[in-house]
Amino acid sequence: MKLWSSVSVLAGSVALVLLSVAVLCVPAAPPTPEAADAGLLRAPEPNPRRGGVLKWGGLANSTLYDLHQTGTIANMGPQAPMYDLLVQVDPVHWDKVIPDLAQSWTISEDGLTYTFWRASPISFSPLRG
Repeated sequence: MKLWSSVSVLAGSVALVLLSVAVLCVPAAPPTPEAADAGLLRAPEPNPRRGGVLKWGGLANSTLYDLHQTGTIANMGPQAPMYDLLVQVDPVHWDKVIPDLAQSWTISEDGLTYTFWRASPISFSPLRG
């Protein structure tokens, strides 16, 4: 019985070594080429039209839908369509701020006070829960 267990261990060890060598001999897959403009915004569509399908991918699932309690930026993407802002970053020109709920705003000379004039009418949904 001891002889068979020694042979089994030896055969298993040889099989493991052969499998390891076979795996090392397999060539690696070539890297996927990345487009030169990967990650950059494209120019606006010259003839935009309503409708269609918006395909959006995220890195994580949202765990909750209360923007004030979120602890990760992964929640902010799915939550963004649920909230309006006073101002927002221009999606085409990221260095510009454009109005959202605010029609206009002024900044004091010392840069410490911002005064916003809102668009009318605005309706708010009461929190329930």
